[in-house]
Amino acid sequence: MPNLESKSYHVRAVERSAKIVSYKTPNLIMQLPRGNLETIVPRIPVLYVIRDHLKTKEYAKAFLECRRQRINTNLICDYVHEEFMKDSKIFIEQLAKVPFTYIID
Repeated sequence: MPNLESKSYHVRAVERSAKIVSYKTPNLIMQLPRGNLETIVPRIPVLYVIRDHLKTKEYAKAFLECRRQRINTNLICDYVHEEFMKDSKIFIEQLAKVPFTYIID
């Protein structure tokens, strides 16, 4: 569980009286006081989504989520290192099916 008191935890200020309109993991859509909608992706729910992909051995989905949200992909290996090393063949097979443009963008 992330430590909210840590200096590495980033807090983003939002305008007062912003209302949550919708939440679909990990996207949070808010309506600001002037009426415009803003979508943010809080880091903590993203980490839980990645964790769920790793638990179900969906390594390609976890990798793409890390790339999309700019999270260090070492998280995939470091989460449960021993299990990842056993499943390294599965990881390579799943990643081979991902189009190359998703990997380098």
